[in-house]
Amino acid sequence: MKTRIIISTSDRHPYLMIGLLVAVSLLVLTVVVSSTVSAFDPNATKYEFVKKWGSRGTGDGQFNRVHDIDFNPSETRLYAVDRDGNRIQVFDKNGTFLFKWGSKGTGDGQFTDPEHLAVDSDGNVYVSDRKHNNIQVFKPVN
Repeated sequence: MKTRIIISTSDRHPYLMIGLLVAVSLLVLTVVVSSTVSAFDPNATKYEFVKKWGSRGTGDGQFNRVHDIDFNPSETRLYAVDRDGNRIQVFDKNGTFLFKWGSKGTGDGQFTDPEHLAVDSDGNVYVSDRKHNNIQVFKPVN
């Protein structure tokens, strides 16, 4: 079972942690200032850093502004919104880059300011785009 907590989504405070996702086996947070995703053990009474992945950039696994995250239903894939990169990146739970989709634009599957995402129990990914004032839905294709 996953639980989402949004800490802050204010553009006026771009250096604050903006997202926290608690999954069965991993506590994950996104940090804007360092363009990283960090993981912690959720069963601990004190939290010890486990790992982080990502860096500033446009390459696979890099972020221009990581903004929101969510796991798929089986918690094997972590989806991350790269807001200023206008794309969604997908990682395994160890932080290994798997694939991405999206680009800047106004067409289907394109974004201008993707902000949040959610993954439902069927694995469909819902992405909100702030500048387009819409939500796009993507379904898994095998």
